[in-house]
Amino acid sequence: MSGFKLSEVLQAMLFACALAGILTGVLIQEMGFGLLIFLIGFAHALVLGLPAFVLLSRAKKINVWTTVACGFLIGLIPVSVLNWDIKLLYLMFAGVGSVIAGLFWVCLTWLIARHDSLASIDARPARKA
Repeated sequence: MSGFKLSEVLQAMLFACALAGILTGVLIQEMGFGLLIFLIGFAHALVLGLPAFVLLSRAKKINVWTTVACGFLIGLIPVSVLNWDIKLLYLMFAGVGSVIAGLFWVCLTWLIARHDSLASIDARPARKA
């Protein structure tokens, strides 16, 4: 997984945020809140997650642990900026950030594996009849 295509990274971000929104909506039985999680998560993923991913990728430090750690830190940013003094909210936002980052990593590795398997099928020579 040395090279990442931007289209694969964006697809993985979209899938991860959609999955997190759906899971949240199902768990609390309120799909409107799940949609809110999706929208906020995707905005954070684009504005903060994508640059962090590019920097870590260029430094060749990208792996599942750095991805989840960045998701944890990015999840803490909205609570820290708003300066809320509710400790449970810090854990909740950081947890959602970590879950989205973990889902992103799973989606990205799946997309890359799928792309590699399709490329190997296309590279095979055609059989003569």
